[in-house]
Amino acid sequence: MGIVVNAGGNQSGSYIGGKYWNIGDAPFVGGIGGFASFFITAAFAYGGTESIAITAGETKDPTKNLPRVVKNVFWRILLFYILSVLLLGLDVPYTYPGLYSEDTATSPFTIVFQKAGAVAAGSFINAVILTSVLSAGNHALFAGTRLLYTLAVEGYAPPFFSKLNRNKVPWIAVLATSSISLLCFGGSFIGAGELWS
Repeated sequence: MGIVVNAGGNQSGSYIGGKYWNIGDAPFVGGIGGFASFFITAAFAYGGTESIAITAGETKDPTKNLPRVVKNVFWRILLFYILSVLLLGLDVPYTYPGLYSEDTATSPFTIVFQKAGAVAAGSFINAVILTSVLSAGNHALFAGTRLLYTLAVEGYAPPFFSKLNRNKVPWIAVLATSSISLLCFGGSFIGAGELWS
């Protein structure tokens, strides 16, 4: 969609190209300091690579499958992060009104969809964000449970965390991890000071 919008498939019907990189301080707004702060903010995207090691114990034939997965990570980072940010930078100027607000209507992804004429772009982005949050929460529950279970099996956590149900699920570790994640969610929703008080 970003390529189509840039090439002229937008509501104004005009070719954008790289013209937004020639206004003001673009493409490096704030100089090297702004560029560095962008990387600090985006560093979260590289978190979670430890999940490959955690899921190795659950994978069928890990010596064959894991190297293939690790090789694909490079292409996924290139496609989903680098290419999408490049296209957003080409299609949305940094001076776009309201770009710094936290509303999904001013998300750069939403702006690109709106330029293409998609009316329900904000709802689509909300759906993408919701599924991403659910996926991240699902992975965090899995990883936290498996790590707590492994610590209990190896004697570094209380042994009751290693109890399994008939389906081989460490149910006590699942409950403990879930309760901590509920506290963390409450801390972000209510406010940490209020929750802990």
